[in-house]
Amino acid sequence: MITSKLFLVSDETSVNLDNEDILSINLLDDVFEKDFPVLLDSVIIVGFLTKEDEDPDQAILWLTIYNNNISLKKQSIRADFKGKSIYGLIIHAREISIIEEGSLDFVLSNQMGDEMDRYAISVHHGELLHEIETPVPPM
Repeated sequence: MITSKLFLVSDETSVNLDNEDILSINLLDDVFEKDFPVLLDSVIIVGFLTKEDEDPDQAILWLTIYNNNISLKKQSIRADFKGKSIYGLIIHAREISIIEEGSLDFVLSNQMGDEMDRYAISVHHGELLHEIETPVPPM
C-alpha cells in the first residue's frame, strides 16, 4: 500500500534543478487577509510517498484543496516510483481563491478516494502585523 510519510505546504521552496533536492522550505501555517474572497497567488506542496515491493510502480493520486469543506481545486497526480520504494512529490498550485476565513485544507487521496494525508492552514480575518507607534522624542 502506498503511504504518505511527509505532506506539507509552503509559500516558498528552493529546489536544486540539477538533482531536484529541496534546499529550503518556508512552511505556510496561517493566512491573514483583510477582505474575502482573496486570491492566493501560489503555493508549493511537498510530499514523500513510500510503497511496498508488491505495489505497482505507478499510481494515480488526487490533490484536493478545500476552504471550509468547499472544494476549490482538484488535480490528479501520476506518481511513478520507477522501481524505487520512495517518491518525492512537488506540486506548484497557482491561483487559489480563498472564499472565507476558517481553514484551507490540502488533501492527498488515493485513486479510490481514501484520504492519505492532510495539511491544514488557518485562515484569519485581519492583519498579521500591526503598526506599532513609537513616540519620537522631541529634539
